[in-house]
Amino acid sequence: MIRSPIVFAVLGASLFALPGCDLFRSGPAVNEVLLIGTRVSLDFLDTGAFEIVATPLDEEGASILDEGVEAEVAVATPGGVDATAQFGRADPASDQPLRVALVIDESGSMRDTDPLRLRVAGAIDFVEHLAQTPGLDWQAAVYSYSSNWQMRAPFLSDLTRLRQGIEQIGASGGTNTYYALRKTLFEFASGPRSAPSLRKAIVLFSDGQPNDAHRRDEVCQEAVRLGVPIFAIGLGPASDLSPDADPAAVEEMRAIANCTGAAYAGIAPNDPTAIQRIYVSIATAAAQGSLTYDVTLSGPGFEALQPGQRVEGRLQLSSGGASASASFQFTVPPATAAHFTSHPVSSVGE
Repeated sequence: MIRSPIVFAVLGASLFALPGCDLFRSGPAVNEVLLIGTRVSLDFLDTGAFEIVATPLDEEGASILDEGVEAEVAVATPGGVDATAQFGRADPASDQPLRVALVIDESGSMRDTDPLRLRVAGAIDFVEHLAQTPGLDWQAAVYSYSSNWQMRAPFLSDLTRLRQGIEQIGASGGTNTYYALRKTLFEFASGPRSAPSLRKAIVLFSDGQPNDAHRRDEVCQEAVRLGVPIFAIGLGPASDLSPDADPAAVEEMRAIANCTGAAYAGIAPNDPTAIQRIYVSIATAAAQGSLTYDVTLSGPGFEALQPGQRVEGRLQLSSGGASASASFQFTVPPATAAHFTSHPVSSVGE
């Protein structure tokens, strides 16, 4: 069940009640908040503005997608940073069927960045979560890529076949990310999956700088045309939370998520369960919808921020006399990046 009157970081949640307070009594009580990711643009140091994408859930696990859900943001690191947050938009889960493509990097570097094949376990958790969502009409497809692109499982809801496809993912070759996304978008553009009434999404998982970055604008435009947000999960050099982060790889992942109206999440290397958690959180957002909050930072701590510095804080959402919170982290993007062109955040999903 989805509670929505209107129209995918490091995760954590806590709940605390507000005794004796009638504020937020009109809506369902928030029990948990899932952080889907952030949207941080290259002009962040100039504007202080970024977006947080989250899904608040009630005690039954149903999403609460009311713009009346109040948000507060507190920045813990660095100190001296003030934050204001306001409702941005709701991306609802309609009654239309959901079609999601998992696009998973299997380049040779994955042997080192994901030796335990946690991306495989996370992708399996993703499809299992969709299958466990009551009343959801869904299908998922599994594609892997390195120097080439390969279909591991076509669009279907057969968990056995989807698991088998995911488990075939290996590690060899290069990182032709945009070629793989373009091939995947072609799958959405053909046959019944091209129907505008379908809800669509791509979940991209990668650990490195694409070998074909010149294709990004083309892929972005096609994804927007087809109404397919691309949620990006970065590991290793493609994670802004990694000590081995490659700023160019991180910004490619941020850019493709931002320009399609989705969100980016970097995986912290000291959190072995983070991949599974973010996959499940994105599955929840795809199945039940999400809220976007506009956040602006200011103060002396913000003025002293430098590219590559970590920002850590918490998003608190309040409704129905209760509040829950989840942590977020991101790294400040480069102050300049001449080879990145700016794209407006699209209205995909609205």
